[in-house]
Amino acid sequence: MIINGSVTIHHYDEENESYKARFFPNAHIYKKIGIQTEKAGKGSAVDCKIRIYTGESIDIAVGDYVFTGKAYSDIPDKEKCLAVTDYSDNRHSVQQHWRVHCE
Repeated sequence: MIINGSVTIHHYDEENESYKARFFPNAHIYKKIGIQTEKAGKGSAVDCKIRIYTGESIDIAVGDYVFTGKAYSDIPDKEKCLAVTDYSDNRHSVQQHWRVHCE
């Protein structure tokens, strides 16, 4: 298990119509930063794969936000966060973890 950082997941609760942040200190973060062409010119594109090492259930959904490090607010700063595009529950393996893909 390789741990190189920590993350905070901002999960949107539809019942309360608010975000709730949860901090995970044991994570492996792999960021790939590239360039994408846009109508207004070139911009940066970030592709991030995160493994959160925990055997616990996590409230996460596509469209939630991930902050690299510890966030001190339940409201995500969308300019500093990445949006969750996919996730999978890999707690059945020897190294129990959740895999989260963000852009």
